[in-house]
Amino acid sequence: MKLSQRIFWPLAYIIAPIAAFDLYYLDKHDAFLSGRSVGVLAGSFAFIWILNQLIIAARPRPIEKGLGLDRMYRVHTLAAVVGMVLAIVHKQINDSWWEIGPSPSYLSLNLFLLVTVFSLLSMGSTSLQKLSFVKRLRYDSESRSRIRYQTSKRLHNLFVIASIIAYIHIIRSSVVVDNLLLKAYFGLYLFLALSFYLFHKFIRPLILTKDPYLIREVILESDDVTTLRITNEGMHRLNFRPGQFVFISIESDAVDKEQHPFSISSSPDSARTFQLTIRDLGDFTSRIRNVKPGDRAFIEGPYGAFTHLDQDPDEPLFLIAGGIGITPILSMIHHLSRNRPTAHVHIIWCARYRKDLIRYREVTDLQSVMPHLSLTPILSREFEWGGESGRISIHHLQPLADRVRTELRGQFYICGPQGFMNEVKSLLHRLRVHRDHINYEEFSF
Repeated sequence: MKLSQRIFWPLAYIIAPIAAFDLYYLDKHDAFLSGRSVGVLAGSFAFIWILNQLIIAARPRPIEKGLGLDRMYRVHTLAAVVGMVLAIVHKQINDSWWEIGPSPSYLSLNLFLLVTVFSLLSMGSTSLQKLSFVKRLRYDSESRSRIRYQTSKRLHNLFVIASIIAYIHIIRSSVVVDNLLLKAYFGLYLFLALSFYLFHKFIRPLILTKDPYLIREVILESDDVTTLRITNEGMHRLNFRPGQFVFISIESDAVDKEQHPFSISSSPDSARTFQLTIRDLGDFTSRIRNVKPGDRAFIEGPYGAFTHLDQDPDEPLFLIAGGIGITPILSMIHHLSRNRPTAHVHIIWCARYRKDLIRYREVTDLQSVMPHLSLTPILSREFEWGGESGRISIHHLQPLADRVRTELRGQFYICGPQGFMNEVKSLLHRLRVHRDHINYEEFSF
């Protein structure tokens, strides 16, 4: 990921609302820190950042390639909360200084608040959701109301209604009513955000139906893990990098037709066929084994920056997987076996039971073509199986970390449940491994 791309999009995020404030300030010439100006500044940031939620939700390629989808989603959640706070600040200043009575702003503010709270409780992965009181609220909401991910996802559509109502409030306010440039700026930004939303919700799904994939085979890896072998009979080929993931929807009576994200577990060297290996973790995944060969699938992607291809090809790779987190690593090592068989690769694979080491023989067989591939499986709930038992610890990571620190070469790739990744990152930080040598993606779909 280029540094220029990492800087450009955050700057654009900040500059967009400032531009709106400049159009206001040039027209009104209020004191910069007057109550009225502060209210307009807070309102500009709130409205533009809330509209940005519709843009980011559409997963635009230029932004995704610049930041990575996991960072985009973290910004998506954090900016929504900050925008909501600024909207409340704007409303309080608005009532205090302008003394305007009830308006559409009340309705839009309540809608934004509703969607933001539900999103914090059921979607995304940010530092805000690591706060103890937020964790408690999430647990209570899941255990009592059992709010499903898809329900919360559909609730996001209220953002569109709230945005339109907020725009009506804006163009009726005394700040904008006579300022044609500011009115046009907010209107064009709303049009841009709605265009992204409409493309994401209606046009892109229509495009995907024009080039469907087929479920070629359904492989039951274990009692709770299923692999789908998927192919495309047409001219299109899924050009992905090892470690990436896709969004898939399936036309089948067995599952709902909503999109769901899964990592690709096969090498991109395959002609027109790829694999998704899926663990039973919810409503959709519990029924995935009931889809049939011949069912149509619609693929969006690939996405993600979790790949070894951006690193120096001579660097050793330390791949650390927790449970089903082995799936993108399977893609990476199969690609390495065909393209860099002499690569130095060490895999630490943590699971609960032996049955959770899905496709274990497939991995060990690669050692015949990859002389520098080593594998350390660790089982946390089996203690007499002949291998490592317990949890991953300093003991397992110390030799790898020492090698990285002394040679200044080597990359760690971590994939697994959020708690597992946090634990491994914490151990590596304790071993003084610089963050430039630690690679991961955080999602909570």
